[in-house]
Amino acid sequence: MFWQKFLKSCKNLGRSKARSASVILNMEADANPAVVQRWATAHGLQLQWYVGHAVAVLAGAPASLGPSLQVRIDDYRSPSGQLFYSATTQPSVPTGLSGQVQGVGRLSDYKDFHTDYVPSGGLTPQGMLQAYDATPLSATGINGAGETVVALELDGFNSADLNAFTSRFNLPAFSSSNFVINGAVAKPEGETTMDLETIREIAPAAKIVYYNLFQDQSATNFSELLLAGFSRVLQLYPGAIWTMSIGGCEKASTFADLDAEAEAVAKAETQGSTVFASSGDTAGFECVPDTSWGSAPTNADVGVSNPAVLPDVTGVGGTLLSVSTEGSYLGETTWFWPFLNEGTSGGQSSMFAQPSWQVGQGLPTPSNKVPRLVPDIAADADPNSGNADHDGGSWGTGGGTSLSSPIWAAFTALMDQYLRQHGKGPIGFLNPALYYVADHAESYPPFHAVTTGGNEVWRNEAGYNESTGLGTPDVYNLVRDILPLEGAH
Repeated sequence: MFWQKFLKSCKNLGRSKARSASVILNMEADANPAVVQRWATAHGLQLQWYVGHAVAVLAGAPASLGPSLQVRIDDYRSPSGQLFYSATTQPSVPTGLSGQVQGVGRLSDYKDFHTDYVPSGGLTPQGMLQAYDATPLSATGINGAGETVVALELDGFNSADLNAFTSRFNLPAFSSSNFVINGAVAKPEGETTMDLETIREIAPAAKIVYYNLFQDQSATNFSELLLAGFSRVLQLYPGAIWTMSIGGCEKASTFADLDAEAEAVAKAETQGSTVFASSGDTAGFECVPDTSWGSAPTNADVGVSNPAVLPDVTGVGGTLLSVSTEGSYLGETTWFWPFLNEGTSGGQSSMFAQPSWQVGQGLPTPSNKVPRLVPDIAADADPNSGNADHDGGSWGTGGGTSLSSPIWAAFTALMDQYLRQHGKGPIGFLNPALYYVADHAESYPPFHAVTTGGNEVWRNEAGYNESTGLGTPDVYNLVRDILPLEGAH
């Protein structure tokens, strides 16, 4: 009924000129593939049978497929201008396939028909706030004022992109009063631009610091680069929130390297800092050597990302977000593109034991024989559901766990401001609070559980998952749950 109403809103262009059309057949459990294949061949159609599943796809020219299913296939133009073909009525099971086929799917190639979506061009700033329930904070004037967010980066940005972004969405421009550049601005590659714009749209009044990690030229490896950056950012911006959309294979560093990084982060958190890092975009294969891309992955390629794996860092995984046409939250699944080996990373550390605070449903009892698991939490990462961003002179959508980390950092700026207004100090080290509120019956549900999907290595279930952690935030609920846990300012 709903589909027919939609078709009536489209312009019918007459008999379809598509080269081929296809439709899913839901087969009976005891269907005989040979019988169905003979029927398809007799009607000039192709049949693709999914072995092990009671599903097949029937395909052929519209002039052949339509009459075989006793329907007409026409071309249409949707109100938004999309061209597609569709059967004018829903096909029924042909007489010749009775007893073989249970039902026939939608005979159409219309790709964008859904009520859960992200607006064309990506989420707007208001859309991002609404999706994760931060609107109740922004409605009371919570905007990040008095907070500092440091983006530790390896690439640069173009000021024209930042200006185009803030101009379109009527946000505070990046100026010397709210934006600090620390180190020479490197060549823009898109990463930094997305980070800065994401922070600005969620926490428009926060001070943002661009910190170029490459400014320390004495560093000879990745761990030294991180350690130098951590130490200097701690000195210059005590109590700031950090976000890092960077990472490398944990196994490429020694425990001594990682422990030194962890100690530097822990020291920053004693001064009120909260530190986030992306879990990676290789769907669980963070240790694939550069020379092996394109080859079949091996067990040696399975790994987690440094610095997300550091116990004092909050590792952030990624999701595919769905919202309603009104912008309210509908649900999320894991961000994973299987044919490209891309998606949210995470898994088990080969260096760190599971910390005492990492407890809850889906987690083993912590001990020195159980590994640290990452990520801790997640947020929107799929480019199909990302935020609108301006990069390289044009508009696009952000994505990757590189988007997830600054989302959490900016929301933390809002939460810290809320806590200060209520006489409390900043969140600081976030991980213990996250797992505590997830494992207790809190007054306000703090997370959206992501129980479907997975990546190349892990599959999601109820509770904690190695691809999306505890889930994604309901920001207003989370900060109200954290409020009684924080000490006085």
